[in-house]
This record gives sequence, structure tokens and C-alpha cells, in this order.
Amino acid sequence: MVKKLRLLQCLLLSVVILGAEVKKADAFFLLPPMPWDIEVDIPGNANKVVSNLKAYYSHKIRNRLSQKYTDGWIRNNITLLFNPIFLLLFLHCSCIFKDFSKFVKISEGGKNKTPGKGKLQNNAELGISKGGLDEEENFNAFHTLFFTYPPESDYPDNYPAVKTAYKHKAIEYKQDVIMETYLTGRVTEDYLGLVEKTIERLDNCQKGLYTKEEMAEHCVFFGLQMAYIEPEKAEPEGDPENSENPGQYGEIMNAYIVTTVYDRLMRMVEDLTAAEAQFMSAKQIDMVDPINPDDQQSSAEDYLDNGYRFAYNESRTYAHAKGTMLGGDYIRSEECKNGGKNCPGLNEDKAELKNADDTAILGKLQPVDEQINQAMNLHNLKAQLGEYKSQYRKYLKAKEIHERMLKVLEKSDQCTAGFFDRYSNGQGASIWYGGSAPAKANDHDSRSGLSRTVIEEYQKDTTDTILGTKSSECDGFYESCPDGYRLDETNPCQYEDASGKTVTSSTMFACVLDTVTSDTESEQPAVDFEPKLAESYEMEGLKNTREYNDTDFLIDGTQADDIQTDNRVKAEKGWRIGYNHVMELTENGTLQFEPWNDQKNLQSEYLRNKYRNMRMIVKAVDEGMMSYRVAKTQAEKYGRVGPIEKVLPAVTACKLTTDATKDAWNQECGDFSLKNSNPGGDTASYSGTKTIMCTCYNSDGEPYSCSKTLHCSISGSNDTGWITGSKEEGCVPTTVPIKYDQRIKSLSGGCAFPKANTTYEASLEDKSGKCPGTWDFSTKFLVQKYMPAVVGSWKNGGGFESTCPGSLDSQTTHLFDNTHAAGRVVASDRFEDILKKRKEVEQRLQSMVTQYESEMKSLKAQLKSTIAARKSHSERLSQATDTKNEAVQERQRSLQRVTAIENQINDLKNNRIPALQERLAGRDPKPEKLQKDLDSILTGAGEDLEKYENPTLAQKIGQIPALEEELAYICKKAPEKDKECASYSGKSNQYDPYENIEDEDDIFKNVAELENTITTAQVTMDSAQSMLDVLQDQIDSLSEQIRERASRFAKEYLAAAEQGQQEIEAVNKEFEDKLETKDDGSEPDRMVNNNRRWCKKDGFLGIGCREYSNEYKFDNLKWTMARVMFGNGMSNSEGAVDGELPGIVNDTIDERWFKNNWSQYPRKLSSVGVVRKFVVACGNCMADAGVPDKNEPYTPDSLAQAVKKQAMKEAVDALAGAGGYIPKADEIIKDEVDSAVKEITTVMEEWGVTGEDGVAPNEAIYKHANYAGNGEGDGGQAVTARHYKLIDELKQAEHQPELNAAGIKLEESFGIPSGIITDDDFFAGLPARGAYTVTVPSYGKQPEKLKFDENDGRDYMAPHRPLLNLAPIREVFYFSAMDYDDVPQENGAPSLSTLVDRKYKNTEGVEPVEYLPETWRYLLATPNMRNEPTPKYQQTFVERSYGKDKLKDYINNKDIGGKEEHYRAIIGRAGVYPCKLGGTVIDEGGGDGVGNMSFKRRSSLPAGAVAETCQEVALHKNGVRHLLADHNAKDEGKSKALQGSLGSTSEPMYTNYSELGQFLNGDLKYRPMLKNIYDYLLDENNQDNSIERQRGDLATFKRNVIGGFLEAVNAEHNAQKTLDNNKEDVVNSLKNLCTQLHNFGESVNGEACEDESDSTCADQIAEQCAAYIMDNGGLAKNAADDKYEVDCAQSSGGSYYEQIFCKLNDLKDEAIAKAHQGYSETDSDGTTVTYVGFDSLKGEASATDSDRVKERIQEIEDYFGAFEADADEVSYIQPKATKASVTEDVKEAKANWEASRAAEEEGITSMDNQSQAVAYCPVY
Repeated sequence: MVKKLRLLQCLLLSVVILGAEVKKADAFFLLPPMPWDIEVDIPGNANKVVSNLKAYYSHKIRNRLSQKYTDGWIRNNITLLFNPIFLLLFLHCSCIFKDFSKFVKISEGGKNKTPGKGKLQNNAELGISKGGLDEEENFNAFHTLFFTYPPESDYPDNYPAVKTAYKHKAIEYKQDVIMETYLTGRVTEDYLGLVEKTIERLDNCQKGLYTKEEMAEHCVFFGLQMAYIEPEKAEPEGDPENSENPGQYGEIMNAYIVTTVYDRLMRMVEDLTAAEAQFMSAKQIDMVDPINPDDQQSSAEDYLDNGYRFAYNESRTYAHAKGTMLGGDYIRSEECKNGGKNCPGLNEDKAELKNADDTAILGKLQPVDEQINQAMNLHNLKAQLGEYKSQYRKYLKAKEIHERMLKVLEKSDQCTAGFFDRYSNGQGASIWYGGSAPAKANDHDSRSGLSRTVIEEYQKDTTDTILGTKSSECDGFYESCPDGYRLDETNPCQYEDASGKTVTSSTMFACVLDTVTSDTESEQPAVDFEPKLAESYEMEGLKNTREYNDTDFLIDGTQADDIQTDNRVKAEKGWRIGYNHVMELTENGTLQFEPWNDQKNLQSEYLRNKYRNMRMIVKAVDEGMMSYRVAKTQAEKYGRVGPIEKVLPAVTACKLTTDATKDAWNQECGDFSLKNSNPGGDTASYSGTKTIMCTCYNSDGEPYSCSKTLHCSISGSNDTGWITGSKEEGCVPTTVPIKYDQRIKSLSGGCAFPKANTTYEASLEDKSGKCPGTWDFSTKFLVQKYMPAVVGSWKNGGGFESTCPGSLDSQTTHLFDNTHAAGRVVASDRFEDILKKRKEVEQRLQSMVTQYESEMKSLKAQLKSTIAARKSHSERLSQATDTKNEAVQERQRSLQRVTAIENQINDLKNNRIPALQERLAGRDPKPEKLQKDLDSILTGAGEDLEKYENPTLAQKIGQIPALEEELAYICKKAPEKDKECASYSGKSNQYDPYENIEDEDDIFKNVAELENTITTAQVTMDSAQSMLDVLQDQIDSLSEQIRERASRFAKEYLAAAEQGQQEIEAVNKEFEDKLETKDDGSEPDRMVNNNRRWCKKDGFLGIGCREYSNEYKFDNLKWTMARVMFGNGMSNSEGAVDGELPGIVNDTIDERWFKNNWSQYPRKLSSVGVVRKFVVACGNCMADAGVPDKNEPYTPDSLAQAVKKQAMKEAVDALAGAGGYIPKADEIIKDEVDSAVKEITTVMEEWGVTGEDGVAPNEAIYKHANYAGNGEGDGGQAVTARHYKLIDELKQAEHQPELNAAGIKLEESFGIPSGIITDDDFFAGLPARGAYTVTVPSYGKQPEKLKFDENDGRDYMAPHRPLLNLAPIREVFYFSAMDYDDVPQENGAPSLSTLVDRKYKNTEGVEPVEYLPETWRYLLATPNMRNEPTPKYQQTFVERSYGKDKLKDYINNKDIGGKEEHYRAIIGRAGVYPCKLGGTVIDEGGGDGVGNMSFKRRSSLPAGAVAETCQEVALHKNGVRHLLADHNAKDEGKSKALQGSLGSTSEPMYTNYSELGQFLNGDLKYRPMLKNIYDYLLDENNQDNSIERQRGDLATFKRNVIGGFLEAVNAEHNAQKTLDNNKEDVVNSLKNLCTQLHNFGESVNGEACEDESDSTCADQIAEQCAAYIMDNGGLAKNAADDKYEVDCAQSSGGSYYEQIFCKLNDLKDEAIAKAHQGYSETDSDGTTVTYVGFDSLKGEASATDSDRVKERIQEIEDYFGAFEADADEVSYIQPKATKASVTEDVKEAKANWEASRAAEEEGITSMDNQSQAVAYCPVY
């Protein structure tokens, strides 16, 4: 966009800058700020650059090097080197090439080439010979290229278009020359410091200021050691081999070294002179109307404007008038070729004066001539007098400007010290001055402290000499050397520092003569082939022969060209120096600033994200798995045996009833004889009898022994538990009933017939130890075995593992794997999803890079191959071109030789031989054999040539036959087109061109052979060129493909990276949504069962079904069992799950141990003594064990069922009941998580970083002292210490015993890494993740799956301390219009990837710098191409972005100054408003547009503003005048600096705002006002240096306090230099004026020399005269004194200008009067001599018939007419002037005079406007 702008500006500025008088180049490029953005590339000052550089070099070299060696070669050749004709020798480059850059290449590194120096090639078409320096050749070539149209016959159909194109080419050439001249000066500038110091060092060596030892160190130049001379000890001759006694040899050696130095340095002058002449000739092309070559009568000179000069010789305004007036006509070289008649001075045979009789009258006219010459000199001096005054006015303006700049420097110095004072607790003077300020602000050598340091750095970077060199540690050492020299890396700079330690520089070395590389080598082009110049085969070299590098193309923005970049870097240099030092002082604590709002926001947001991440890590633990571990280990502690304890002793104590019946029989009826028995079945019966002897009584009552049979019977029933019967007793039988209660009557049995051993000893324990094992009828078994046998062994799809997983870890893993296989998804699983997504994105990006590298590798291979092929054809073309060019040159030389021989022979035959014959014939007496001898001479047979009066001529006459032979040889078989050979082409000869030839350059070849060589070479050239065209197209295409592919890849890669981040953040949101409380305050759904899906009616009519996974509030163990493993419920109610859990436990116990293998349990009861049937009737003594009394008998099976039921009930209660192991374990884990979350939240609340509305962050988090350093542990700092305390709290469990038993360590479960230190960056993980690769069970995941990168657990590291508290924004943020133009943007939004990257990172030789302050780089972090080992600023918090919406909310937050009008006020104030002008307070305000900005008045300074005086504006009537805008003191209407009136404002300072908001708005687009300003500054229609532009430019971010000081230093320094140069020029011009006045016999203050021939005295009185004029008012009252015309009749002679003006007027009139009337004068011996005037001599002279006298009379009359025509001395009267010619000259001269005066006024105004500078005095 700025290309047209640059071209326009270069043309405009060429006028403005050329008006400046800066003749020394010490600080040329450090001009005061231009009215517009100095960075815009404007090479319009191209000529001024080289002119001033040339003046500097020539002045320094001539003055210094001629001080000691004033005679001989140096003095004599200085005149030659600066002669205008000599300048033409260096025009050869400009006359051949359209584009200067095609044959000049400045090396891109290493040894620097001399700028503007190219190798001259021959060009047959233009008649330029290889290596030739002939002015005529170049003059004619210049005319051909730019002043002579192509023949119309060649373009019959479109000749007008051809003529237009021809003129456009001339304009294009002019523009190219402007740019290349500028570049030449810019490159040469880098060596000004080297030249200055080299000359000064040489001067010191010459003067003998060094000791012998110092000479050895300091007096080595280009590898040559100057000798140390001791005159009093030296021997006369000296000894070259004895360095101790060099004597005269040493003097000679030193003189040689001085000459060598002079020769080397003069090369630069030569190049600059050539560049200047080239520029001036090209600059005038517009003044020429080219001729038509078909017009044979045309002469190019007829079409040239009188102002055009091919060899531009710009006369100095103080040039000697006499030298100007008496110069003769310019004689073209062809007029003197071979002694032409118009060049009598060069003829060997000088013609004798004819008409000697005219001598007398001409002698009488001589005094008249002298007076006319005197009058002409006075006339011309008077015409020139205005230029003397003009120069003196410029000197006065320079003096005025310097005084103003000195005040600016003083004020800037004070403001800078004040700034440091405000932010260093009153230590400003100590910091800035190192103590006290210098007595004079520009006495920089007396400075110390930072103010000296920054000037030294500025001086080093600009190669300027602002500070004296006496304190420079590395004087005479450099980082690079100019052409012809090289760095001597064996000789580095060494110096002692303040401590006396020797310091050796690694970058500064001595420059020595490059004796390895010859001049020819140094001039070889840097491309791989030389451009050929023959015919139309001009080629461009490949623009870039460097190896392609990916980073060259991976840039999200445009690159400026080298000159633009150079300007940008230099414009930023002062600001950058200030930035570096303010940052350094801030980092070491010398300067202390309050943190930016942006920095505070970044820190609080960082802490919020950090602790929020920690909270999410804690919340993300898998509570179900942790609960299992706790429940399992706690259940193992269950101690109750259960119902079997009560039941088993009782139910095994009694015999089976039927068995007990036998015992009862034995016990009751044991003495009976068993008659009947039935022991089987559930009843048993026994009966029998027994006989007893009794005393019987007979009827008589008499006793007698008799036998009685008694009966006994018993029966028992298992179903009743009773044994009953009867037996008879006694001789009188009595029936005794029998009844035994065999029922269980107590916990010990209580039956009639217990077993023999009534103590329970049998064990039901499963001795195998296997899991799940066999139930031992205890509750303990079920409780302890339930977790591993049921929960830990559960299989997805139903059932259990046949063998339980062994260890607790294995069980947990099994549970995790199977539940997840069954559809269980919890928060930690989302975490894994994020890691997978990150890996996917990473692989996708890597795939892009791999594919890109493959494509680029292929393209580069093709390019390399094509370049190699092109090089081969280039060499072939170059060789053929050289062959052709040499042949063309030789052919041209041969044809020129033909013409020369013809001319020589014709001259001899037609002129010299007849003259010789006449002289010989006139001898008396005639020598004998005269004619014979003459004939022999003509035939070359003469022998006694010395007898003739002109033997040289005789030799030439004798050579005629040989010359004719040479003609025949050269022209043999010559083609018809060679007209020169038309008369000789058919002649044969025996001429040998190599006979007696020592130098091949003297050989002239046959033109026919040369023509064949040319034709053959042309065929080769055509072939090679054809291939080169094809290959070049391929190279261009491949290069474009590489650039396009690289550019496309950069965009695609950045877009893919950003898209990938968005995808990661989307998955991460799902993760975080499962952990964070919802917006409505409800808890999130932490667990999902993907295998349980439900249908929701969808669509407008509820048609269709969309399936959704069931989501649940908790992921603990009971919810996992109820909603994933066993339950069928859908409810998300905790009560529902609590109600379902016991049933789940009961059912799963039954399923695991009883459902399919029940029979074993009754058998096992039987095996331990439980009888087949028994009845319990113990008053329900075992009812609580599940075995109540009942009327029916128990069996082992029914008993087992009863015990199982009771045991299961107890087990279910222990496991799932209120307070059971499962819910208790869930509560324990929840307590630990909730406690940890609370602890983290407490810290967030303490620091105020919860993110809740209305909660302000604690100011403690912004203080650096509250943080440990990076990588450090707790040093007692508040924030860091609190963090370490939190880590300890997180490790301490609320239920430590339970967790210990479960093998749970919270630091492992929460992923807290060991070795907590302070983080080295602002890290917030995405996702939030702990260090899960520690020994905590991985729950089915392999450690490598969990391990993503080294950032696992990094969120737990102690917080990074806040960024450095930065100085106010303008001290640390630089963003010019060129930066704005350089950064890509879309719809007003700049490329963030460019902004967070570095500026100049791909610019060779330029150190990359950051676009943005670090705080902003973090806030705006986005995927970018910084290409650093550790990627920076890809995301704000390394992995987690700040979030554009959040950043928008922050910037637009009205609570922190987010209103647009607030930002307008802040930006418009530019850091320097409001300020005071006396009692008036000036502020800046207005709208977004530059035109809407305006200065306003306010009643008082707002709170928080520093009371400073306004520097940019001054009050003007009712408004203000901007001091940096263009103004016009004489015509206010032309001023662009005024604002006529002031509005009012009362806006506050707005300190509570987002600093980034000054630059970007919430949409991350340029702040509208700022965008409008940059667009305005870059618009080529807005280049006027107006108050509007200045207001806008000041609002941009380009100034800081030290940079402002350096600008002031530079401005004052330049003003001083300009003043010194102007004063030197004025003094020289006044000396010249005084010398001329002295020559006219006049003086200013009575100064005179007794001996007028004493040149030393003449110089002295000229200096006295000039000094007197300078000390007594000069030639003008002030810079505004524009009175040039003087009415001598009315003048009082008040000023020297008036006195000299009138004196010259009188002297001229007197001289004219003497010429007319004659005069008398007294000679040295007192004799009065009278000279007759022209009026008296005219008649006598007119009477003669001599043409010469008549011609002289006419010339004198013409002079009188000329004086009459220019009575006011407006024009210069040249020799042979006439009244008519002067009349025309006067018209033009008057116009030129008016234009000159207007230009002068404009120049003085421009000096004023260009030299405006103001102090930067910030109000922050």
C-alpha cells in the first residue's frame, strides 16, 4: 500500500531535504524528526545523502592528510579528484543500466562491498569499451539511451506509443537512480565513524603524540606499521633493516603509509562523487525532449534545456567570481582529435600569428579589455551577492534552530530525570546523572550515570560521534570493515574495566588491509553469473541465491524491503535503548511501578484457573473404586459370628428322639426282657416283660413265693420330641408312667438325653482358604467375604468369577474394568478422553508437518536441480557474451583504427607534407638531393632524417606505407556494412600485426574474422538464452510454489492448531461439567451408564425416539452397584438407591453362596451333630438367631435355612444398612473429597479468585514478595507458604485409619506429585490432571496410558509469581504505522499469531524483538510460529487458553474503564496531556477520527496527572499552534499548525482501565480510534505535516522518556553540526568575498597587505575580514531579513550587505566609465600612464581592414550593450555576451531570481519545520 506513497514522498522530500545545509555526515542520518513518520521509506534525500557524505570525506581527507605532506602527489591530485570533468569518469555505471541493482550488489554478510561500485562491461551497441573511462563514450551513450528516440521506421504502426514508452523508461531510470543513490549513501554512512577515527588516529601518529610502544599499538594502518621517528638520534640515511633507527627511511615509509591511507579513503569519495553526478544527471532527464534520429539536421544539444548539465557541476555559492566569469568555451573532445583546427593548443605545429600589423591597435585595446573584464567581474560578483546573503540567512536560521534545540535538550533532560525521580523514591538524579546534572545540557562528555550510558549506546549504534572518543574503550576497533579491509580477529579490543580487570571484546576487532582479495576479486558479482550487456541480452540475476529455509516462509505477515526495514529499525533504536534500560532498572528493583490492571487480571485469572484445576483434580477421583477399597478392608474387621453361635451348641447337644427312646428303655426298662422293638423311622417303640418273685397269698392269704410278670413299654417320636410309656412295678403291679422331654429346652440343650459330649467342638470353617469359599453358617463369613467374592468378583454380563481376584488392587482393577465394560463412565474417564483428543490433535498436526516437509523437500530438490542447470547455461552464456563483447570491442577498435589511419595519412599528405615541402623549398641555398630525399622519405627509404628540421614529422611521413599495409590487413574481406573499409576490403597485403608488438592492446584485428566470431558467439548466446529463459521460468514457478506452499502451510497449520485446541476444550468441557456445580446450584451428574439407555420422544408431535444414557449424581460404590452392576432402578434419587441396596446385597449373597449349592449346608449340619429332626421348645431362646420355638420339628435343612436367613439379614445390615460398610465407605471418601475441595476453595476465597461476581482479588496476590522464586520451595512468602500449607492439608485425611487400612494415600489418589516447587510459568492444565503415574492402582489402566506428558500434576506446583510490574505502557510498547502495516489483519482484527511472535525474526542482520509486552503476549496467546525450543505463548496458561469471551468481558468491563470514550481520551492524550501553558490547562479530546481529535481547555489538572508544561503546543490567539507541524511565520494562511479555538473538557485520568484496551477492543480488533490514526498516517493523501497529522502521530506508540531524550540529543547534535557547517561555509564564503573585494582594492576594516603577491598575508587578511563581518552583524539582521535590493541613493550603508552592494555598484560604474573614457594611473616608479578609452579608439580601430580587430571592436561594443541590458546585475555576463543574449538572460534570470528567492524562503521555512523537535515530558 505504501509503494506509491514512497515514490511520491521521495520526489517531494528531494526538494525539502536538498534545502537543508548539512554538509558533514557525522550525524547526517540522525536528522531531526521529519514532519511525518520518519520510518516511511523516503529516499528523496538521495542526493543530499551522497553530497554531504562526499563533502565530509573530501573535507576530512584533504584537511587532515595534507597537514604534513603538503607537497607532491597528494596536493596536486586533490585538485584533480574534485575537478568536475574528473567526475565524469565515474558516470559509466549510470549510462548503461536501467536498474542500478543489476550490477551492484552489496554483500549480505562478511566483508562489505563499497556501495555503488560496479564492474563496467563493454557494450558494442552503445560504443562503450570494457574498462573504459572515456567521457565521450558515456556522453554519447547517455544521449542514445535517453535523448534520441528509436527510428520511426522501426515502428511505423505505433510510433507515438513507442515515444511515450521511451520517455517512461527515462523516468523509470530516474526513479531507480534516486533509490540507488540513497542506498549508496545509507550504506556508506556506516563507515563514517571509521573514517573519522582513522583520520584522527593518523593525525595523532603524524604529530608524534604516541610513545614508541603506543605507536606499535595505535599506528598500524591496513597492515602497515608507521615508524617511530626520533630526529635527535636518527642518522641521516637511516637503516631499513634497523627498526630502532629508521631515520629518513622511516620518513619515507610514513609518507607511503599516509599515501596508502589517502588512496583507500579516497575510493569512497570517488564512489560518492560518481553517485552524486549520476543522480544529478538522471534528475534532469525531465528537462529534455528527445530528438527524432530521422531528422538529420537535429542535434541533441538543441533540445536540451539550458539548465541541463550532463556533467553536473554545482558551483558553490562562494566560488571565486573571477574564475567563473573568465572561463572559456567548453571544447568537445572530437574537435581536438588528431589536432583539429579548432584546437590550436594541441597542434604539434603551432600556426604563426598572421597580420602582425594588427598588434599595435590590439595592444591599445588591452586596457579597455581589462576594465571591461573588471566591470564584468564586479557585475557578476554583485549578481552573486544575494547568494552570499542567502547563505548568511541560513546560518542565522541554523543558529536560531540550535538555540531552540538546546532548550529542548535541557527540558528533555529535566523531564527524564523527573520520570526516574517519581519511580525511584527520589533517586532520579543519582540514576540519570550519576550525581549532578552537567552544567550545560549538551556537554555530554561531562555526563555520567545512565544519561551517559544511553548516549554511548546510541552513538555506537549510529556510528555517530556525540560523545568524545577519549573515553571510548574500543576506539579504532569495529564490528565490520569496508571494502578493501578485513577484520583482524587476532587483534580484538582490550581494555581495563573499573576494577582494573582486562576485558577482551568478542565482537570488536581492528580493520586491516585485505591483502588476500584483489580489487578484481572484490568486484566480482555475488550472483552465480555475470549480467551480460551485449545487444539486447540484458539479464537479471536470481533475486535470492540463498538456500531456502522453512522459516523464511512460515511467517504470518509481510516483510518490508531492506531499506524500509533499515529505517524501521533505526527509527526504533532510541526507543529500544530506553526500553531496555527501563526494563533493567525495573528488574533490579531500582524503579518500582504499580502493576498494570492487565497484569493483575492475568495473575488473578491464573490463580483462579490453577486452584480450580486442583479442585477438579480432587473432584475427579473415582469415588466408587476408593469406596470399594475402604468397604472391603473395613468389612474384614467384622467380628460377630452370627446366629450359628447360639444355635449350634443347642441343636447338637441332644440325641435324636428315636435314639433317645432306646436310652429311655434302657434306663426305665432295662431289666425287662425286650419282647418287641421298632427302632426305625420317626417313631420308636420298645416293650417287654420281666418276672419277679413275689409273696403271694393264696386264697388263703398265705404267702408264698410266686412269680409275677411285669410289662414295660416306651415309644418316642421325632416329630414331637417326646418319649412316653409305662411300666409295671411291684408284686401288686402298679403302672408307672414314663415321659422324657427330648426337645431342646435351652441354649445348652436341656433335653432328657443329651449326647455324651455336650460341648460344641465341631467347626464349620472352610479350611481351603479359597474365595468365595463355603459358608460357615456365620454372618462374619458373609460380611467379610462379600466384597471380594461378590463386588470384587462381579463379571460384566452377570455372575461372578469362580475364583476371586487375589489382592485388593486386583479386585479394584477387576471391578473397574467390568463396571466400565458394563457402561460405567465417570469423570476420570472423561479425562482420558481429553488425553486421547490431545494425542489425536498432535498426530494430526504432525501429519500435516510430515506431508508439508515431504512436499517441500521435493520442490526444493527440483529447484536445486534447475538452478544447477541454469548455472551451467549461464556460464555458457557468459563465456559467449564475453567472447562477443570482446570481438565487438575489437571490431570497433579496428574500425576506429581505420579512421585514425586515414586521418593521419590524409593529414600528412594534404597538410604536413606540403608544409614541409614549402619550408624545404624556401631554404636558400637548397640542400642537394632535396626532392630525392623527400621522395625517399615518402617511400620510407629515407636514412638521414635528423637533417630535417622536424625529424618526428619525418618519421611519421616514413610510416605511410606501413599504415596503408595495416589498413589493407584490417579491412580484408570486410562486410559491406563497414563503410570505413569500403576502399580497402579487396586489397591484399603481407602485413603481420604481431611483428614488433610488445603489448597485445596495440594489435588491431581483421574485421571479417571478428564478424565471424561475433556471429558464432551470437548463436551460442541465443541458444543459451533460450534455455535460460525456460529454466528461469521454471525457477520462478518453483520459487513461487515454495513460497505459496509455505504460506499456505503456515495458515493451515495455525488454523488446524486453533481448531485442535477448540476440540480439546470441547471435550474438556464435558469433563468439567461432570465436576462443577451447575448454574442452578445443583450437583452435576458424575456417573453415566451408557448401557442403560432411555427413550425420549422427539419431534414436533413427539414422534420418534432419541436414546439418552442414564446419568447419575454420584459415582460411589452403592450407586455403581445399584445402577451399573446389579440394580434395575432408573431413579436418580439417593433415597431410592439407599432402599435398593440391601436387597441387592441380600440377593447377591444368596446368588453367590446358596442359589445353586444349598444341599451341602444341611449335610454339613448333620456332619457336625445336628440330628435329623428335633424340636425346639426353649421359650424362644434362639429366636434372635432365627430359630424360634415351634411345634414342628426342625431338620438340618430347615435349621440351615433359618440360620442363613438370619445371617444374611445381619450381613445385609452390616454391609448395606444404615452405617453399613458400603454406605460408610462412600461417606468416608466423600468426606475426604469434600474436605479437600473445601480446603482448596478456602484458599481461593482467601485470595479472592473464586470468580464470583462482586468478589475482588486480594491485593496480596499481586506482590512479588509474597512468592518464592521460580523453582524454589517455600521461603516464607505469603502466597507460596499458603500453597504449601494447602498441599499438606490435602495430604491429611479426615479418616486416616480407614484409608490406611485400605492402602489409600490421598496424595496419590489426588495425584499430588512429590517435590513441590514453584512453577516456572503460568500453567493451568487442560485437562486438569494429577500425577497419576505414581504407585496408586491404575484401575485397569496401564501407567503409560495415563502418563500424557511432563505436565501431569503440574497444577499442584506453587504459583508462579506475577510478571514484572511494568512501566507505563508507552515506555514498554512500540507500535508504529509501519508495524501496523506489517501485521496482517482481517476486518480490523490483527493477526494474533503475528503479534505474539517476534518482529524482524526472519530479517538477516537484525535482532528480533517482541511486538508486545509480555503481559499482553500471555493474554493474547494463540498458536503461533515462534519456532522456539520451548513453544511460547501458544496458550495463555501453557495448555489452557484465557478464552476470547472472557477476555472480551474483561476489556469491555465498564468497572475498569471499558467505555469507548474513556479509551479515546487515554489514547489521544498520548502520555503528555493534560499539561499546562501558564495558567491554562490543555487537554486532548474528540472522536475516533483523526479529524475529530482536538485540543481542549480545562479548568484544572485532573487528579493523578503530573503537572507538566506543554511541549508540543503553544497558545496562539484563541487557540493553539502545534510546534511540530509546518508553519509559516509570514503567511498564517499557509500554516498547517493552527487550531483556531479551544473547546472544554473535564474528563478524569481514567487510571482504572485495561492497558490492552488502548490497543484492542473486546472483539480483539484494533481500537477504532487507533485504527483510524494508523490508516490516516499511511494514506498517501494525508502526507501534509499538519496539526492533525501531528496529533495522530503522537497518539501512536512510538515514544518513551529515554527515547525522547535521545531524540533531543540527536536534534541538538544535528543542529550544532548544521550550525558548525553553515558557519564554516559562511566564513569560507565571506573569505572568498573579502578576497574579491581585496582584489578590487577594497577593504572592510582597513585590512591590507604591503606585498600584494604575498599569498599568506592575503589568506590572513581574508580571515580577518570575514571574522570582522561575522562579529559585527554579518550580511543580514536575522534569518527573516529578506531585503536584497538596495536603493544606494537612499541607503545609509547601515549593514555590510548594503555597503558592499553600493560599493560594487560604484566600482562597476567606475570601470565602465574608464573603459569608455580612458584613465590614468601611476606605476611603481611614479610615472603617470594614461590609457585611451574605447570611445577614442573606436574610430582608429574601425579604420583597419583587419577582421580580427573588427571582431574585437564588436565584442567590446557587445559587452557595453550587455551591461546596459542588465543594469540591475540580475544575470551573469559570460564571455562574448551581447546585448541581445543578455536581454534574454535577464528575463530568465529574473524569473530564476524570483524562483530562487521563493525557494530560499521555502528552504528557510523548511529548515525551521524540519528542525522542529520538542521534549517528551510524560504526565504519567
